[in-house]
Amino acid sequence: MDSSSYRRGWIPRPILQHEAYYLAAIEAFQKSICGQVLPLVNRTCFEYTIRAAYENELSDISPGLSSARVCIFAFMALSSFFAGQPHVDKIVTADEYAREAQDLLPEMLNESVTLDGLQALTMLCLCCQATSGDMLSIELMLSTATRFVFHLKGNVYPEDIEGGTLSAKMHVRNLFWICFTLDKMFSLRTGLQPFIDVTNCDLTLPRMQTVTGPLESLQPFYHQHNHSMFLTLIRLSLVQSKVYHGLYSFSAQRQSDADLLATIRSLDIALDEWRASVPTFSGLPRQNENRMADFLFEMQYHYCMAAIHQTSSRCTAWVRNQDTRAAGSSLALSVAASRSVLRKFLETDPQSEGQFLLFCLPELSTSAIHLFSNILMCPLEDRSETDLSLMRVVLGHIGKHIWRQTPTTFTAQVRLVEEFMGDLYHLAEMAILKARRETVSFILFSNLTPGLNHPGLLCSYQNDVGVIGDFGWTGWKPAPLSFCNGVMPRLIANNITIPREVQNDSDTAAYIGKVCEKKNCSAFLSVGGNFYNSGVDFTTGGIIRFQKVWVDMYCGGVFDTATWYQCLGNHDVVKGQSGVDFETKVAPLYDPHWYFGTTGRPYYTYNPHGADWTATPAHPSTKTPTRSNVTRAERATQVAFLEQTFAASKAEWKFLQLHHGYMSAATNNTDVAPQIAVVEKHGGVLLKNGHDHCLAHFYNNNTNFILAGGAGYPQAGDCNYGLPLGPLHQVAGGELVVCC
Repeated sequence: MDSSSYRRGWIPRPILQHEAYYLAAIEAFQKSICGQVLPLVNRTCFEYTIRAAYENELSDISPGLSSARVCIFAFMALSSFFAGQPHVDKIVTADEYAREAQDLLPEMLNESVTLDGLQALTMLCLCCQATSGDMLSIELMLSTATRFVFHLKGNVYPEDIEGGTLSAKMHVRNLFWICFTLDKMFSLRTGLQPFIDVTNCDLTLPRMQTVTGPLESLQPFYHQHNHSMFLTLIRLSLVQSKVYHGLYSFSAQRQSDADLLATIRSLDIALDEWRASVPTFSGLPRQNENRMADFLFEMQYHYCMAAIHQTSSRCTAWVRNQDTRAAGSSLALSVAASRSVLRKFLETDPQSEGQFLLFCLPELSTSAIHLFSNILMCPLEDRSETDLSLMRVVLGHIGKHIWRQTPTTFTAQVRLVEEFMGDLYHLAEMAILKARRETVSFILFSNLTPGLNHPGLLCSYQNDVGVIGDFGWTGWKPAPLSFCNGVMPRLIANNITIPREVQNDSDTAAYIGKVCEKKNCSAFLSVGGNFYNSGVDFTTGGIIRFQKVWVDMYCGGVFDTATWYQCLGNHDVVKGQSGVDFETKVAPLYDPHWYFGTTGRPYYTYNPHGADWTATPAHPSTKTPTRSNVTRAERATQVAFLEQTFAASKAEWKFLQLHHGYMSAATNNTDVAPQIAVVEKHGGVLLKNGHDHCLAHFYNNNTNFILAGGAGYPQAGDCNYGLPLGPLHQVAGGELVVCC
């Protein structure tokens, strides 16, 4: 080879001078994953290529000098990538050889169509995919390769071709199938029309085993080649061809809903039939050297499943948001398949398999788009949060495939996809947060008399929180178990009224638990009256009451996972400072679900759902004489705290929890006016127990006041103060309820 071929100094001349080097490289390549799956090189034919390139010994198999040289460089690029030494940077070396081959392409194209030229173009397609992922370059080389295939009659079964060397005809046929596979794979990825028209091709598959008679030599595989993997890939490409023509071609996009769903079902069956023929999915132990082939087949299976079923979104009924079960189930399958693609990618090892990243980037980005679209459709579903987490983990895993010596072309393609998927992730995250802000709802527990029907609940959303007040155990001293279990049921059956002081909150707790289990409550907001009516303190009696009335009663089910954001009421501070200290400092350490901030103060701010809303429980007012520990100076401190907190908050929703009501059903507690002024200034919503044992909604000065008191027992007299109720109310069964 003349010296101009080495002008860049990339290829050591001593290595290229020895023919034995290529023979060893061929053997190593045929043992690699690429050589096992794709019969790109035929050793017998390649020996003619070597002689043509080095000795100018042209032949029918290798009739062009430039074609032979390009083929040599393309092979070295491919073999260095798939079969290079571990200590050599495979991508860098492959990229350098590939660039040299591409520089010689104009000279090759000036010659006639040759087998060497076809080999070179096919191998360069794979090299370009491996090192840069440049789809335009890949398509240009693949389109040229397919024309070479048809000129060399690779679309015809070798048995039907007269003349020519049999080994060359068999190798052209193998290269036809490789081009066919790449063509169908890329057309499904890009949505562009494939280059190979199946109507002009004999699609007879290669022989699975040696046959007798004159056709024995038509066996297309050299002995190192695992022909089953090649045939598996060919069968997959035939399915992919049907998927494109049946769902993505110009005519396919004009199908009726019925025809579209029928096509989807037909292709789903075809894909499952292919899957059933693949050992990867049999569950049987597989050899470790087949790991990458198995990875390829599994990724492509899930990708094709998604490509088939996501087209059901074209159905008119689906677009109109009607209940179309076939379309809905098909879309669900598409999203599930996309999840499987991403999860399968997470099984790869960046250290040993990182160089194969560009082969699956299109599948990863498409799958991320499917999950992103599904999140936009259903942002409040539990699955959306899981999908968002999966997108984040995949994004991080992609980044692990970049190492210090990664060439610029490889890094640029990875970073491009990484940035795109990162944008999808952040947009999906924003969609979920926005949906939460717009659909935050409160389940208000009030007037929960055991045995009555309680419709007083807000609409159900995925982000429900329970709001409850004055739920403490009245009197709290339990009656004997024998009375509760044996006597009381007989009294109730005989219409004997059970005095309130005998009853306890167990029925209320059970009811709240059932409702919030159904509504998927993420938290509880207490608006005071936690230990009605005598409070607790840090004494033996206080500890026993806290254990019985709180820890033992509100446990199991949703109570074991939901946090209670607490607020003090007048009955909580009956014991004075000792009671305040117990609920604000001792109780949070006693039970982790009891939350009262982290500062030890009787007021705090918290953000239970990320950045979507902020709530601030406040200490009760100074109206009750027994709470002399709360001074006007402390109130000024609270007001300053509220002002600072609401001013700094970027949340769209802001809430204030406190016990006494400013707009009330019984007595308007105007002494909390300074706190309310802060709320009205910042457009917050006031949540309160209201001290009144009923449930109501009031509206004043662009501010919503929600009264959620009396969870333990209703007080009908407390609900008749005469204030006009807000728009979110109705009267049902004598109870005021908040409804949608």
